[in-house]
Amino acid sequence: MLTFQEKALLVKLFYLNQQNSVAAVKEFRCVKQIRRGSMFPCALRKMIQKFETTGQPGILPGRGRKQIPSSSVEDVVIVVVEDNSQSPHGSVSVPVVSRVLDMPYSTVRKILRRILYIYPYKIKPVHQLQDGDSEVRTTFALEFLARMVVDVTWPWNILWSDKAHFFLNGHVNTRSCLIWVAENPQAIQEQPLHPDKVTVWYTATFVIGPYFSEEITANGTQTCSVTGNGAVIC
Repeated sequence: MLTFQEKALLVKLFYLNQQNSVAAVKEFRCVKQIRRGSMFPCALRKMIQKFETTGQPGILPGRGRKQIPSSSVEDVVIVVVEDNSQSPHGSVSVPVVSRVLDMPYSTVRKILRRILYIYPYKIKPVHQLQDGDSEVRTTFALEFLARMVVDVTWPWNILWSDKAHFFLNGHVNTRSCLIWVAENPQAIQEQPLHPDKVTVWYTATFVIGPYFSEEITANGTQTCSVTGNGAVIC
């Protein structure tokens, strides 16, 4: 913290050095025999600005944090309620609220978190278990372990790949579905294990096939085989 005498010396050196803040700070450090200090050229310019404005050496205070008006809070509440009622899952999108109100994204988040005290929660998707599912899964796991006892290298015969599903039943993408509430709703969404969907199955270099899907038409059963080269309808 600079004393009043040190501030006066800085002002004097500033004008003696033809209003060069860098040279003034350098000479000030030489006089005080210090290599570094709390005063830097940018801070000295601000101090001179206050000195020329008020006649007192110091630094002008900043504008401070701008208080969020109550009208903005009310606008956010209205849009959040409307967005929540229109969404089938009660989700609210902060970017949408920001876009509708033409309000900065950071301001919307401050209102939701620091004024309304509501926080984002994601829906937890879980498989909808049917009768007998537990027994089937247990049997599969035991058979898998039994094969490994016979041949420990057997899992290496499996082609591990990745896939993407395009659901036809309104499956929720939890990455973009957030529920803003004051307390955790403990919400889950049960999904059928085998819903109607289109699956893209692939490895790092190629598409795996074939795929088979059957459909009963007026002409009988129609089978569609999908491979990496195209689709064949029989």
